[in-house]
Amino acid sequence: MPVASEAPYPQVDTSVSLSLHLPFGVPESTTGSDHLLLLHNTDYLLAYCTEQKMAAWVAFTLPSQAKLSDSNSVCWTGDPRVPADKTAKCTYYDSLFFKEKSILQRALYYSGFSDASSQTEAMFVTNSIPKSLNHTALEAKMTAILSRWASEEGPVHVLTGPAFDLLATGIKPGPQHFE
Repeated sequence: MPVASEAPYPQVDTSVSLSLHLPFGVPESTTGSDHLLLLHNTDYLLAYCTEQKMAAWVAFTLPSQAKLSDSNSVCWTGDPRVPADKTAKCTYYDSLFFKEKSILQRALYYSGFSDASSQTEAMFVTNSIPKSLNHTALEAKMTAILSRWASEEGPVHVLTGPAFDLLATGIKPGPQHFE
Protein backbone atom coordinates (compact mmCIF):
# COMPACT_ATOMS: atom_id res chain seq x y z
CA MET A 1 0.00 0.00 0.00
CA PRO A 2 1.60 3.30 -1.03
CA VAL A 3 2.16 5.91 1.65
CA ALA A 4 1.67 8.88 -0.62
CA SER A 5 0.99 10.11 -4.10
CA GLU A 6 4.26 10.85 -5.80
CA ALA A 7 4.83 14.34 -7.13
CA PRO A 8 8.24 14.29 -8.84
CA TYR A 9 10.18 17.45 -9.47
CA PRO A 10 11.05 17.44 -13.19
CA GLN A 11 14.85 17.42 -12.76
CA VAL A 12 14.93 14.56 -10.22
CA ASP A 13 15.22 10.88 -11.12
CA THR A 14 12.65 9.48 -8.67
CA SER A 15 14.05 5.93 -8.58
CA VAL A 16 17.54 7.22 -7.73
CA SER A 17 16.05 9.62 -5.19
CA LEU A 18 14.10 6.84 -3.45
CA SER A 19 17.04 4.42 -3.30
CA LEU A 20 19.45 7.12 -2.06
CA HIS A 21 17.31 8.81 0.59
CA LEU A 22 15.01 5.94 1.64
CA PRO A 23 17.18 2.80 1.32
CA PHE A 24 14.83 0.90 3.68
CA GLY A 25 11.65 1.96 1.91
CA VAL A 26 8.98 4.61 2.33
CA PRO A 27 7.64 4.84 5.90
CA GLU A 28 4.00 4.01 6.60
CA SER A 29 1.80 6.86 7.75
CA THR A 30 -0.86 6.86 10.43
CA THR A 31 -2.55 9.90 8.86
CA GLY A 32 -3.54 7.98 5.73
CA SER A 33 -2.14 8.34 2.26
CA ASP A 34 -5.04 10.35 0.82
CA HIS A 35 -3.54 13.59 2.10
CA LEU A 36 0.18 12.87 1.64
CA LEU A 37 2.35 13.80 -1.32
CA LEU A 38 5.86 12.42 -1.68
CA LEU A 39 7.85 15.37 -3.04
CA HIS A 40 11.17 14.53 -4.70
CA ASN A 41 13.85 17.21 -4.46
CA THR A 42 17.49 17.17 -5.51
CA ASP A 43 18.87 16.64 -1.99
CA TYR A 44 15.93 15.23 -0.05
CA LEU A 45 12.48 13.58 -0.12
CA LEU A 46 9.60 15.19 1.72
CA ALA A 47 6.22 13.77 2.72
CA TYR A 48 3.82 16.70 2.58
CA CYS A 49 0.39 16.57 4.23
CA THR A 50 -2.12 18.64 2.24
CA GLU A 51 -4.67 18.39 5.06
CA GLN A 52 -2.36 19.91 7.70
CA LYS A 53 -0.61 22.10 5.12
CA MET A 54 2.85 21.14 6.33
CA ALA A 55 5.64 18.60 6.01
CA ALA A 56 5.05 15.26 7.76
CA TRP A 57 8.64 14.01 7.47
CA VAL A 58 11.83 14.46 5.48
CA ALA A 59 14.44 11.91 4.40
CA PHE A 60 17.91 12.77 3.17
CA THR A 61 21.40 11.35 2.93
CA LEU A 62 24.39 13.40 3.99
CA PRO A 63 27.42 12.40 1.93
CA SER A 64 30.76 11.83 3.64
CA GLN A 65 32.08 15.13 2.28
CA ALA A 66 29.09 17.10 3.62
CA LYS A 67 29.88 20.73 4.24
CA LEU A 68 27.46 23.20 5.72
CA SER A 69 26.75 26.22 3.56
CA ASP A 70 25.47 29.51 4.91
CA SER A 71 21.71 29.65 4.98
CA ASN A 72 20.60 32.41 7.31
CA SER A 73 18.01 34.10 5.15
CA VAL A 74 14.66 32.45 4.55
CA CYS A 75 12.46 33.59 1.70
CA TRP A 76 9.69 31.03 1.23
CA THR A 77 8.53 30.34 -2.30
CA GLY A 78 5.56 28.43 -3.63
CA ASP A 79 6.03 24.80 -4.58
CA PRO A 80 4.78 24.28 -8.16
CA ARG A 81 3.86 20.65 -7.37
CA VAL A 82 1.26 21.54 -4.71
CA PRO A 83 -1.86 23.69 -5.23
CA ALA A 84 -1.59 27.04 -3.44
CA ASP A 85 -4.72 26.34 -1.37
CA LYS A 86 -2.99 23.25 0.07
CA THR A 87 0.07 25.09 1.41
CA ALA A 88 0.56 27.20 4.52
CA LYS A 89 0.75 30.93 4.05
CA CYS A 90 3.46 32.89 5.86
CA THR A 91 0.70 34.95 7.50
CA TYR A 92 -0.59 31.77 9.17
CA TYR A 93 2.32 32.06 11.61
CA ASP A 94 1.46 35.69 12.43
CA SER A 95 -1.41 34.73 14.77
CA LEU A 96 -1.25 35.75 18.42
CA PHE A 97 -0.99 32.09 19.47
CA PHE A 98 2.25 31.57 17.55
CA LYS A 99 3.72 34.88 18.72
CA GLU A 100 2.93 34.18 22.39
CA LYS A 101 4.50 30.71 22.14
CA SER A 102 7.54 32.03 20.16
CA ILE A 103 6.78 29.67 17.26
CA LEU A 104 8.37 30.48 13.91
CA GLN A 105 8.00 29.15 10.38
CA ARG A 106 11.23 27.21 9.84
CA ALA A 107 12.60 24.62 7.43
CA LEU A 108 12.32 20.91 8.22
CA TYR A 109 15.16 20.08 5.79
CA TYR A 110 18.04 22.43 6.62
CA SER A 111 18.98 24.25 3.42
CA GLY A 112 22.59 24.52 4.60
CA PHE A 113 23.02 20.83 3.73
CA SER A 114 22.51 21.74 0.05
CA ASP A 115 24.88 23.52 -2.27
CA ALA A 116 23.90 26.86 -3.79
CA SER A 117 22.44 25.26 -6.93
CA SER A 118 19.76 23.31 -5.03
CA GLN A 119 19.12 25.54 -1.99
CA THR A 120 16.06 27.08 -3.66
CA GLU A 121 14.21 23.75 -3.32
CA ALA A 122 14.71 23.89 0.45
CA MET A 123 12.95 27.27 0.42
CA PHE A 124 9.71 25.80 -0.93
CA VAL A 125 6.94 26.54 1.57
CA THR A 126 6.21 22.79 1.59
CA ASN A 127 9.47 22.37 3.56
CA SER A 128 8.29 24.72 6.32
CA ILE A 129 6.95 23.67 9.71
CA PRO A 130 6.21 25.51 12.94
CA LYS A 131 9.23 25.41 15.28
CA SER A 132 9.73 26.89 18.71
CA LEU A 133 12.35 29.60 19.02
CA ASN A 134 13.68 27.53 21.94
CA HIS A 135 14.41 24.75 19.45
CA THR A 136 17.02 26.84 17.58
CA ALA A 137 20.00 25.85 19.75
CA LEU A 138 19.10 22.15 19.62
CA GLU A 139 18.64 22.35 15.85
CA ALA A 140 22.08 23.95 15.41
CA LYS A 141 23.68 21.28 17.59
CA MET A 142 21.96 18.44 15.73
CA THR A 143 22.98 19.92 12.37
CA ALA A 144 26.63 20.13 13.46
CA ILE A 145 26.57 16.56 14.84
CA LEU A 146 25.07 15.13 11.64
CA SER A 147 27.59 16.96 9.48
CA ARG A 148 30.53 15.82 11.63
CA TRP A 149 29.24 12.24 11.75
CA ALA A 150 28.92 12.13 7.95
CA SER A 151 32.47 13.41 7.47
CA GLU A 152 33.93 10.97 10.03
CA GLU A 153 31.85 7.83 9.40
CA GLY A 154 30.59 8.14 5.84
CA PRO A 155 27.12 8.82 4.46
CA VAL A 156 24.34 9.23 7.03
CA HIS A 157 20.70 8.48 6.23
CA VAL A 158 18.33 10.77 8.15
CA LEU A 159 14.56 10.48 8.54
CA THR A 160 12.99 13.13 10.75
CA GLY A 161 9.82 15.09 11.21
CA PRO A 162 8.08 17.61 13.41
CA ALA A 163 7.08 16.79 16.98
CA PHE A 164 4.05 18.41 18.59
CA ASP A 165 3.38 18.25 22.27
CA LEU A 166 1.86 21.57 23.31
CA LEU A 167 -0.67 19.75 25.49
CA ALA A 168 1.79 17.11 26.81
CA THR A 169 -0.21 14.31 25.15
CA GLY A 170 2.27 13.18 22.49
CA ILE A 171 -0.29 14.06 19.81
CA LYS A 172 -0.40 17.09 17.53
CA PRO A 173 -3.15 19.44 18.76
CA GLY A 174 -6.08 20.17 16.46
CA PRO A 175 -6.52 23.51 14.68
CA GLN A 176 -8.75 24.84 17.49
CA HIS A 177 -5.68 24.98 19.77
CA PHE A 178 -3.89 27.34 17.36
CA GLU A 179 -6.58 30.04 17.25
